[in-house]
Amino acid sequence: MPAPNEFVSSIVLSVVGIMVLAFVAIPMSLTLGTFNIIKRAIGNVGTRFGLISERRLDYKVKDPKCILITGASHGIGAALAMEFADKHKTLILCARHEGPLKEIQKACQLRDCENVITLTLDVSDRENTVQTLKRLDEEHNIDLVIANAGVTADRDHHPIEKEGLDGVSRMLIETNVLGVMYTIAPIIEGMKKRGHGQVAIMGSIVGLFGTTAMPIYAATKSFLQSLSRDLVFPLYYKYGVHLSLIAPGFVESRMTHVLKDDAQAWYPWLLFWGPQQSAKYIRKCLVDNQYYIPFPWYFELIQYSAYVLPPPLQPYISSMVGYSGVTGTPSREALCLT
Repeated sequence: MPAPNEFVSSIVLSVVGIMVLAFVAIPMSLTLGTFNIIKRAIGNVGTRFGLISERRLDYKVKDPKCILITGASHGIGAALAMEFADKHKTLILCARHEGPLKEIQKACQLRDCENVITLTLDVSDRENTVQTLKRLDEEHNIDLVIANAGVTADRDHHPIEKEGLDGVSRMLIETNVLGVMYTIAPIIEGMKKRGHGQVAIMGSIVGLFGTTAMPIYAATKSFLQSLSRDLVFPLYYKYGVHLSLIAPGFVESRMTHVLKDDAQAWYPWLLFWGPQQSAKYIRKCLVDNQYYIPFPWYFELIQYSAYVLPPPLQPYISSMVGYSGVTGTPSREALCLT
């Protein structure tokens, strides 16, 4: 006879499977199929009444010449730098630590990307970040900014037992929320004047539905999800600036190694994406000006199936996922998925 916890887990997984079929597959296919239709319809109405210019409606940044990436020294940020390291491009790579950043610069230059600018930058420093990025945009006319820098707190990095709930909350909000705003705001102003550009915000799939293992981290990513959703159309139709929200799930990095064992105990069939695979997928979606870029697809289904549950049931799912499948004990705040 299965243990009570295993029995409950099997029931929950069965219910989730049914929910995926009933509330995920059909709604997602309809959403993806109608998004571009709605977008084009709004554009047609706007151009008909002179509210939107055809130039802005049709503009696409398929080959950005100048790209700025924050958090470019490790993980997805470093992989994106390598992915965009082409001839005749200008890369502006920002990170807090100069040593790893210089290594990425050398690797990009080996790919014939000669114009690679590196900058030691802490995005949580408002005055320095805004002034520096405004100057860089004026000098280089940035075509694509990827606000990738972010932090987490776990048992290896800034443990909550040591720094306290208030200290961890402040650190995550200053970098993951305010740091993103300090990064994109000055560059968006330049893009609005030029009438084109592309902004990519690094969110997380947990921005859709978090867990008790990472409530503060997930809350910061939920902010980015809400912000992106409400900015995407105004930026595009008023100013010709495209916005994309990148929402990674399981991606191997130094920030996720503490999560991997617990995650695969719950879902042994899951495969973590590598940074290079993620970067290639992100670039492909950015070329298509895709607004929402979640991956891997199977984790998106898991999160969405939980998101569409009635609110009274959601805390139970959040709490179950927040417990370690290995030890049966609560995971520590906050295990990060990006």
